[in-house]
Amino acid sequence: MGAGLEGAPVRRVTLDAFTMDDRPITNHQFKAFLKACPEWQKTAAIAAHHNPYYLYPWRQEIIFPQGKRDHPVVYVSWYAAAAYCNWRSREENLQPCYDEGNDFACDFSASGYRLPTEAEYEYAARGGLEGKLYPWGDDIDKSRANFDNLVGDTTEAGSYPPNGYGLYDMAGNVGHWCQDWYAPVAPGDAAQRNPHGPETGTHKIYKGGAWGTPAAMQRCACRSWLLPANCNPDFGFRCVRAGS
Repeated sequence: MGAGLEGAPVRRVTLDAFTMDDRPITNHQFKAFLKACPEWQKTAAIAAHHNPYYLYPWRQEIIFPQGKRDHPVVYVSWYAAAAYCNWRSREENLQPCYDEGNDFACDFSASGYRLPTEAEYEYAARGGLEGKLYPWGDDIDKSRANFDNLVGDTTEAGSYPPNGYGLYDMAGNVGHWCQDWYAPVAPGDAAQRNPHGPETGTHKIYKGGAWGTPAAMQRCACRSWLLPANCNPDFGFRCVRAGS
């Protein structure tokens, strides 16, 4: 399966303007995608795009777990998250970013939605606070985030206070798939503009910790990685678009 955890060496990057969803995509939102794109329902999706746990708790293809309408969708692969971005783009008459016929290669110049790069996620998570461990400062407790099995499951998206940019659940509740393929970041790496990670790889970056992971994984700088077909009970996503 493959997974990892590390804190990257400090480096300075420059990012163009982007907009980000203020909270993770919910079960209710993902259901609309599944109804419109039945090829991504749990028994129809291409096997290479998910592991056997894809949408594990969903029933009859489009029925999410009872009482979790506004909880973040989980048990979704990176590929399913990217396909959602394309569907949402088409719904809003925007140019999709992902070429689904070419292993979901991303066109960063497109007007539509995509997954955030690792750099975008970390920038957004910090909420304007440079040098702090978490989106709100240097301390973490159960009033700030859903982490370390304190709740034992997902909570409704937006249940905890937002960061300085008005973004919810940037640490805790669910980990977030990012656009980048994983590669180690070496000390002394040059400053970059809009880094997208390597062109190819085997694992995708995820950020933000989750309801079942310890405090260390909620840190803004923490980076982890998994195979893009993985589907976990504490993994979700949110979308970004270029521009302000």
